[in-house]
Amino acid sequence: MEVSDDVFEFFWSEMDRKYAYFDEKGIDWNGIYSACHRRAKAADEAVLLQVFQEIIDTLKDGHVTLSTPDTTLYYDWGKGKDEIVTMYNIASYYDFPPQEKFDVDSSYNIVQLHNDITFISLYNFSSRFRFQNFQSIMASYACSKGIIINVRGNRGGDLRNVTEWSSCFFTGRRTAFYEKHKIGSGHSDFTGYIPVEITGRGVVDEKIPVVLLVGVYTYSGANLFAGIMKHLPNVTLMGTATGGGGSARPTAVLPNGWRCTYSQAPMYDICYSSLEQGVTPHYNIPSTIKDVEEMQQTGVNKLMEAAYQYLLNK
Repeated sequence: MEVSDDVFEFFWSEMDRKYAYFDEKGIDWNGIYSACHRRAKAADEAVLLQVFQEIIDTLKDGHVTLSTPDTTLYYDWGKGKDEIVTMYNIASYYDFPPQEKFDVDSSYNIVQLHNDITFISLYNFSSRFRFQNFQSIMASYACSKGIIINVRGNRGGDLRNVTEWSSCFFTGRRTAFYEKHKIGSGHSDFTGYIPVEITGRGVVDEKIPVVLLVGVYTYSGANLFAGIMKHLPNVTLMGTATGGGGSARPTAVLPNGWRCTYSQAPMYDICYSSLEQGVTPHYNIPSTIKDVEEMQQTGVNKLMEAAYQYLLNK
């Protein structure tokens, strides 16, 4: 067996036994083998990487990657969508100099806005969440009218940080989401829905309304955060549907030393909707390049203004 064929066979077999979404996405994995095996057999590295990229694009899963010493192949879940990530021009909503706090690891920052509204930019879930720091910071902010949290460019991180962040917005013990685990090598061999419970810490009073800004680049752990927060009674999601990424992501080492990751343990919200398909906001408000151009003329960011006015009118 040629080296490239050995690498392809290992990848295909590993995915065949462990990948989470063949049935949910209607993927003909045997058909992919038939279409790609001959090309992969005895292929040079460039051709083999091309074959793997085609497979990854077919799966449409940002958690499926293949890494070599020189490059990483992945699926660009935002490709072809006219959406921008950055929130622009919130300066008109606060005084100068702003009351602003940055987390020590730069995973988030908090700005005091007018009318007792607080704005939180949550950049990632990779840095360790320091609960006492966040609790202390929030005690110095006026948020009685509401909180706006932006996770539109947040591409995830550590699941523990996701659950700890979400615990700040409710009290008591509650089921936050469900997950399934593989119990066999068949494509449908999963456990039933296993509830994942979280104990709320109540940093933010449950009577305070929260707007969560989401979009296509809200992915993986941030996608799970959106899936949890959406079902809290005081939380409203605005923006566009999140990018998905609803699973744990283990790593396998291929025979030539390359590494691949894949989705293995699918997650679902409390209504049993798959988080791999993304989370739909309560209010669909796109943020496109055209919107940025209009903002440059008017000074108003459409999504930010919608969130701000929504809280003012609550």
